[in-house]
Amino acid sequence: MCYAGSQYATMASKYGFIVIYPDSPNTADKCWDVSSNQTLSHDAGGDSLGIVSMVRWTLNKYKGDPKRVFVTGVSSGAMMTSTLIGAYPDVFAAGSAFAGVPFGCFAGNGYGIWSDACATGKVTRTPTEWAALVTAAYPGYNGWRPKMQIFHGTNDETLNYANFKEEVKEWNAVLGYSQTPTSTTSNTPVSNWTKYVYGGNNWFEAYSAGGVTHNIQNQEAVVMSWFDLACTSGDCFSWGKGGA
Repeated sequence: MCYAGSQYATMASKYGFIVIYPDSPNTADKCWDVSSNQTLSHDAGGDSLGIVSMVRWTLNKYKGDPKRVFVTGVSSGAMMTSTLIGAYPDVFAAGSAFAGVPFGCFAGNGYGIWSDACATGKVTRTPTEWAALVTAAYPGYNGWRPKMQIFHGTNDETLNYANFKEEVKEWNAVLGYSQTPTSTTSNTPVSNWTKYVYGGNNWFEAYSAGGVTHNIQNQEAVVMSWFDLACTSGDCFSWGKGGA
């Protein structure tokens, strides 16, 4: 999440949490590596481990709560959000991705590979196939899975809207949910956006932004509520234990 493009720094000062703004080492376009086998695998390297290393250092330095670590991002940041939620379920409690793609959709032979097939919505898999990619990212992991939240514009010209549907398939399969939403709410959080909730405990929600392009509007208040970061009482993070 870009510092200048969000309100999280201000909110951090108000609610007392720490925000890390990592910077991609890719000088060409500042996009994250979400393609290499290293970044798509737990503790194997790549940009994902670089970010996790920052998180681990920060938790140790400032005595943070390891059960309340969250990640959010837009576009390449959204793709990295999915990468981190998939490969590091023991580190993050929840993720919120704006205009991204499914975990593993950009997988390729090398760092920072651009997948035109994925970007244009031509990569489709069954729910089981998508879930298998996430499982393979951390073999043997059988712990707690993070909550997930996604947003995508129906007119996204950079990362085709088909990716929204594939993300829905993937995270429902990972969490063991039905592909049928448990609830559907129109015009939320803004007009022409539709919210779909999956699972009995609302662990996964997806927002389809009608008529919106890749330049999707950040929804900090929604994300803050999802992460339970506006809570400062002893009942914070009441929706789960977090971590492994």
